[in-house]
Amino acid sequence: MNDMAKSPKLMALLKLIDDLGENAYWPQIVNKANNYGLKFIELRPLLEYALKKGYVREEGEIYVINVKIKR
Repeated sequence: MNDMAKSPKLMALLKLIDDLGENAYWPQIVNKANNYGLKFIELRPLLEYALKKGYVREEGEIYVINVKIKR
């Protein structure tokens, strides 16, 4: 089992970014995080982890999903 499946918080962040689409820039992620059960303090470490693992990439100021998300 991969770490995405083990971490509901990581999955929530990836779903949030995926749902925001072309509007997935940091202020929007912060504004919508609570709707996905994420706290502000969790966001930066989760996002940095997702970037490091290659689940997300940064294009300019927008975050883009690099993996298929199960719904």
